Parts: sequence; C-alpha cells; structure tokens
Amino acid sequence: MPCQGRKPAPLEINGHRLLLLSRDPELLEEALDTIGADRVKEVKVQDGEDAEVALFTKLSSQNGAGVLVISPELSFSELQDSLHHNLPWLQ
Repeated sequence: MPCQGRKPAPLEINGHRLLLLSRDPELLEEALDTIGADRVKEVKVQDGEDAEVALFTKLSSQNGAGVLVISPELSFSELQDSLHHNLPWLQ
C-alpha cells in the first residue's frame, strides 16, 4: 500500500480517492511520485475472504477512499489510463 510518511496515500482520479493495493510491491514502487507517496507499506491479510473484506472495509472507512486491488497483469500506466477513461467525474 502506498504511504506518505505513516499515512496511506490514496490516488485521486476524476474526483475519486482510491487506495491501491497490489501483491507486487514493485508495481506500486514505480508509481510513488505519481501517487504522492514516499514508500510502500506491506499489509498482511489473514487467510480467508472474510478477513480480506474486513481489512478492505476498515482501510476504506479510515481513509475515505475506495480500495482497489491491482491485477498483476496491469502496469501502473495501464491502470491509470483505464481509471481516467472509465471513472465518471465526481464533483
């Protein structure tokens, strides 16, 4: 998860705040400047879908952002382009 200091750093696109998670930390490390973060923090998830959902709900609530788990097949630039084109503008 990208962080600025000790706090999570959501990506803002078209008025949406998205907290990005990836199983591949290199994907996020390459985009730290774009995201506005200075480091990638490892987030450990207990086994099971219920534990994942609980963690994502907590992160979303605490940060006022949606949680997006990035597919390992996407590059950050592909993800960013897709989000810019598919997310409607929020005002």
